[in-house]
Amino acid sequence: IGFVDSDDTVLPEMYETLIRACVENCAEIASCRFRFVYAEHESDEPDTGKVTVFDRVEAMELLWRQEQVRFEVCPKVFSRGVIGDSRFLERQVFEDIRFTRLVFPRMTRFAYVERPYYRYLQKRAGNTNSSFSLRKLETVSECDLLVRELRAEGLTTAADRMAEFTLEFLMRLYVNARACGAASVTQVDISKDALALARKNEALGHFCGTKTDYL
Repeated sequence: IGFVDSDDTVLPEMYETLIRACVENCAEIASCRFRFVYAEHESDEPDTGKVTVFDRVEAMELLWRQEQVRFEVCPKVFSRGVIGDSRFLERQVFEDIRFTRLVFPRMTRFAYVERPYYRYLQKRAGNTNSSFSLRKLETVSECDLLVRELRAEGLTTAADRMAEFTLEFLMRLYVNARACGAASVTQVDISKDALALARKNEALGHFCGTKTDYL
């Protein structure tokens, strides 16, 4: 099963390639890269065609990087079994995060194809590239649930990395809200635990060292 946004496009061989990657590697989910399509140009993406397979724990630990394993559902195919009764919530912002939280725990293997088969149109003002909206804070709740579920399963590394991802998302959202002059920005809540964790992380040190007072 695959998903495509109505204004995006895919290359003709995308689904054949991803389904083959699933079958040949006994993976329930396969994903490719996507190319950002702007009005005047397209992004330059790696295009080696290499297939890399991760087990579920490896995939969950890589999710925070948003590189080989990402939240977006559109450049993927899913076996019917891992989807189960999971459904998108109508009008939820960043709905891919909730879907990933529900579906990824059911997989055993994830195949990644390094080729940009999916073409992601950027000129529209959609949920992911529009200005600040309070509804974007729904993402924090979904990420928090994912972190809690990972900790409950004993996947501490994956949980810590997702907490870091959530904190960075909040920081970017806060800055975006300030830039947009949003009155509701005070409702952005950054927990002390997440901030303490981020201070210890080199990847987020440049945020926490100078931005703590600002936040």
